[in-house]
Amino acid sequence: MDIDDISAFLDDDTWQLPPSSPAAAFSSIPGEGVQPVETNPTSRDGSGSPRTTPHSSPSPEPHEAQDVLRRVDNQRHASPASPEGQPQGALHTTAPWRREADLQFLDAQAAAKRLKPEAKEQLRRYILAPDGQRAVMAYATSLSIAQSLGALAAPDAPWVIPEAMKTNINKYVIRLLLSSEIGVYDGELPVNKVMSLVEAKILTGTNLAQARDADDGKWNKMEDWARYCLTQRKGEIKKRIERSFDRHEFVNPAPYKNGKDIIKLVKGIIKIGSKSVKHTGVVATAALCSRFAVLRDVLKNNPDKEEYWSLVDEALRKIRTKGKGNDIATSRIVQVFLDKDRKYWPGPELSTLSKNRPTRDQTDINDFARSLSTALTPTIGSSSSSVQT
Repeated sequence: MDIDDISAFLDDDTWQLPPSSPAAAFSSIPGEGVQPVETNPTSRDGSGSPRTTPHSSPSPEPHEAQDVLRRVDNQRHASPASPEGQPQGALHTTAPWRREADLQFLDAQAAAKRLKPEAKEQLRRYILAPDGQRAVMAYATSLSIAQSLGALAAPDAPWVIPEAMKTNINKYVIRLLLSSEIGVYDGELPVNKVMSLVEAKILTGTNLAQARDADDGKWNKMEDWARYCLTQRKGEIKKRIERSFDRHEFVNPAPYKNGKDIIKLVKGIIKIGSKSVKHTGVVATAALCSRFAVLRDVLKNNPDKEEYWSLVDEALRKIRTKGKGNDIATSRIVQVFLDKDRKYWPGPELSTLSKNRPTRDQTDINDFARSLSTALTPTIGSSSSSVQT
């Protein structure tokens, strides 16, 4: 087909588009594109052959035109959507009227979730908030939940005194109670003395060096343990003294047949706490025997007194008062108690203890006990307000 044939083909107004022609698709779109055509069987040209003439769509009715305009206007204001109905392009936002409509679910959800008034108000604000604000509110809520879960985590286990420290505290309790220089056995003063020893001998140079001033309860726990050890060890001492004589013999003249001499008594007493403390560093000395002669005399003369240790403190106070701070005078007074004890329960001479020199630990404790100021309020007719040891 040459150019002349193509021109003749295009000029032939009797030609019709085949049904599969792409232009046929436009015939289904009303009001746009190519107007639909129809074959008019009664129209003939001069040759008598059928011809195709354009056919205009009928003019729409007024109310139909208004419907078309309304649909176009709605499409113009609506957000563009994909074929699946999902938003495209700009961030999709919930229309205000839609958020207002969601408020109808507020009461039901608040009741179902048992929300408190404050929480219900937060839910209402979330419903009415724009999408951007909702995202921020949701993230803030997640952070709040994370903080709450952190607060609910199991707390650190309470601090427990190490076993080695317990043993050392018990050791210093025993050394202090077996010191010939201790001035007070009853009350809180011995606890304070033990804790001073613990602070100086155990805690110095450790992470507990400042435990006394810290507010973490560790010092109180150590202090309670020291108090417990003092109670237990004093109970053992008193029990050993009670078992060292037979009270029924006191109706007879001395010496008594049953009972332990002072050296044997002291050697037994220095074994207190041996189950937990293998070596206390304490040996039986003449000075220690003199001290326990005083303790046994108090128990012998006050068999039914529960306040035994306060009576011991009072006896020691009287000795110091009579000695007037003079070591020689005080030693002579104590010697009276020792001679009387040896009369009741005879035994080996104290010279047998001459080789038992105080150990270094024992000397340190004696010096420590002597250096501490002991304020003892008089209880039994004393005119002295305090005594220094």
